[in-house]
Amino acid sequence: MNAHGHKIHIYYLSAAFLAVVATVLRTLCLGLGFDRDIGYYARGAAMPVFLHVLEAVTVVCFFTLFFFVPREAMPAEKPTAPSRTRRIVPALVALLFALNFVAFCRVNTGHGLPTALFVCGVLFIPAAVAFFLLPVLGLARRRDLTVTLGILSVFGVVCLVAVTYFDAYTPMNAPHKTGLHLSFVPVLFYLLYTLRDAAGAPMPRAKAVASMTAFFAAFTVGVSDLLAYPMGAFDDPLYLAQDLLLIGIAVWIGVDTAAEALALAASDEKEKEK
Repeated sequence: MNAHGHKIHIYYLSAAFLAVVATVLRTLCLGLGFDRDIGYYARGAAMPVFLHVLEAVTVVCFFTLFFFVPREAMPAEKPTAPSRTRRIVPALVALLFALNFVAFCRVNTGHGLPTALFVCGVLFIPAAVAFFLLPVLGLARRRDLTVTLGILSVFGVVCLVAVTYFDAYTPMNAPHKTGLHLSFVPVLFYLLYTLRDAAGAPMPRAKAVASMTAFFAAFTVGVSDLLAYPMGAFDDPLYLAQDLLLIGIAVWIGVDTAAEALALAASDEKEKEK
């Protein structure tokens, strides 16, 4: 593998390592420095400050890839012949989107949502389910279908963010709500760059940065939030459904990124043989 290939692999491995570190730290924050009565971190707690500094520095480090890895070092070709794992994981994400659709409908029944948001959610969230079922059904190579459902999926994720935004029972800047919102933002960008791949207009370096940022955010928030439920910090089923979705998306991004990293290594080997 050439020097640039090593740099890319170091970035990916660092993203995975830092995600684990941030997850442990955020879990400790929710377990030891969280005031369950008001839904905020306890006043004066030091660990949340360290967590936020780590998160900010990590994301900035991901963006340095633009300076250290040239554009031509990132192959635009996608890995061929998806493995069984790369079919199972999208099926899991589709199932989690379906779970969130049920939670979305239940929230409307119990608390009420803006009518426009409810209509959009009913239309777009099932499209996300269909989008992630395409690889399972062997239809991922259908460009028009993939791009169309992918765009609708982006709006589906926006609807999920909006439903917690309009949740009046959780304070607007509470860690649980802001964590979910800030995690879904890089996920949206990763989806958009994935759609660029499908449309034949890839931006490999930008997608690499988006993949690391989205994986870091989704894994950190999803896993730490899930661990916070048995600790008694959280108890809302709507937020639990979104936390599970973040974990599923993190696995999906991790599997796809690992496949692309292996493809990069394979392309380097072919270049050596020439």
